[in-house]
Amino acid sequence: MGTPGSPHERQVGDLRSRLTDEMEKRGYVGLSVDLVSRLNTHRRTHKGHVMQIRISPCIPARLRQREAEMLQTLEAQGWSLTNKQQARRPLGRAIETVVVEGQIIALPWDRPDIRVEEPPTRSRPGGPTYRTAYAEASKTEWFPTVVSLLATVVANIIPAPTATSGTLWTLSLLPSTGHTRIERRLVTLNAGGLEILRVHEFVLHSGERDYLAVLNLALPGNDAEWQSLTDQVGRSAGAVFPTHYSSVGTVLALETTMEDIEAVVAVDGPIRDLAYRLVVGRMRAGNTALSPWGMREQ
Repeated sequence: MGTPGSPHERQVGDLRSRLTDEMEKRGYVGLSVDLVSRLNTHRRTHKGHVMQIRISPCIPARLRQREAEMLQTLEAQGWSLTNKQQARRPLGRAIETVVVEGQIIALPWDRPDIRVEEPPTRSRPGGPTYRTAYAEASKTEWFPTVVSLLATVVANIIPAPTATSGTLWTLSLLPSTGHTRIERRLVTLNAGGLEILRVHEFVLHSGERDYLAVLNLALPGNDAEWQSLTDQVGRSAGAVFPTHYSSVGTVLALETTMEDIEAVVAVDGPIRDLAYRLVVGRMRAGNTALSPWGMREQ
């Protein structure tokens, strides 16, 4: 190793220092309500690897918010994080990409000024079920409003909607999910296996029909985003509440009219940004059920 202070020893020391810096700047932010189980899982998964684990206590109700805050803080400090669904620069890359049918699709975490393009009516030729649903829906009074809402939502929160249609996002018209005598879903928009938008029809006692749209949003990453979201929701007719999915955990759901959701998505603001962020997170995760044409992550 050479004598103390020799050029060789200094080179080894410099290399060790750089490696230590790189190790300390690479990591993963995770949450758990069972720390012992989580640590045992890490020991099995990363057996033989040297790891440094930092624990930050948090009450269960704030776990998701705390995770988002830590991601933002560490990335601001130059960390390269492996949280592909939540990090702005996953694995140190500025933009995460996926390959869809031979095309490289960029999925930037922060919503860019994406070019508004007309969304496809369907990604693949519709079968008998689709044609039957379309024939029924196109005769209703709500159909033009739904079409306008979908066009606005897809154009503003779906990156490369034509290229990714059918693989990274899908539309379902008059799905059978939750269909009862007094309630049914008119349409759902899904990305990465998660409902992003859905529209409900309710039959009232008077026989009249009422409509409700629900737009799911990613959790804000910091107090400023929470405040900005609160301000925009307060100026609309909607209401936001947390909802839990087993596949992704807690998200926010905005409930209001179809017209109101279209209006808030059409303008630059936190609702549009958080909806886009949720879509991109799910697209980055991928979904084999929706990607039979060879989508893979780069």
